[in-house]
Amino acid sequence: MATETEEDWKKKFTEKQLAKYRALFNLYDINKDGTVSVKELAAVSKKFGYNLDKQQIEAIIQRWDGDKKGCLNFQEFINAMPGNAIHIPRDEHKRAELRIHFREFDKSGSGFISEQEATDVLSKELAFPHYKSKAYMKFFDKNKDGKLNIDEFADFYEKVEEKKGELIRIFKEFDANGDGYVDIYEAQEIMRQFDIADDEIEKMVLENDKDGDKKLNWDEFVHFWGTD
Repeated sequence: MATETEEDWKKKFTEKQLAKYRALFNLYDINKDGTVSVKELAAVSKKFGYNLDKQQIEAIIQRWDGDKKGCLNFQEFINAMPGNAIHIPRDEHKRAELRIHFREFDKSGSGFISEQEATDVLSKELAFPHYKSKAYMKFFDKNKDGKLNIDEFADFYEKVEEKKGELIRIFKEFDANGDGYVDIYEAQEIMRQFDIADDEIEKMVLENDKDGDKKLNWDEFVHFWGTD
């Protein structure tokens, strides 16, 4: 069977895709020698939340190392991207994603989520008042040490995402024209059913309109609507 040339291989992708893949490859190619070694693949994968042992990393390299140099060049690296899952358990993909979100909360890098760290994120993302963030922490802190480890965080984050999903659904209901904003008229159309006067609804919108454009973007809507 004829070996696929680099030019033939590149035809599989658009220029935009190749640029994206090149940027990803450069991220893994720490020493900039044009290849990704076992050590580099392990280091960057860890940053992306994966806890892979040396055997798993070596299996990925061996599977896609066409020229048998013990590392991956750009073409081999990109070919490996959709196929490396055969060496990584499905649960590990989920844990990797969870670890990334965990680090987003864990600003101090302590390996735990403190009440203040949870409050900061929940206030920004879901407009949670402090008492509600504290209640969430208390409920999901199973060992009652005042912080969340990654296993406790898994249940905590699932609930947070559920709440965020509900809020996204409500935002889309308000955003009748689908432009990514909720204007005064759209807010009035929805909230009249709650027997709230139009002038009161307008006042509520303007109070949460931080940039003064007389409509609510996502962040402004979160504080406008809240989550209760």
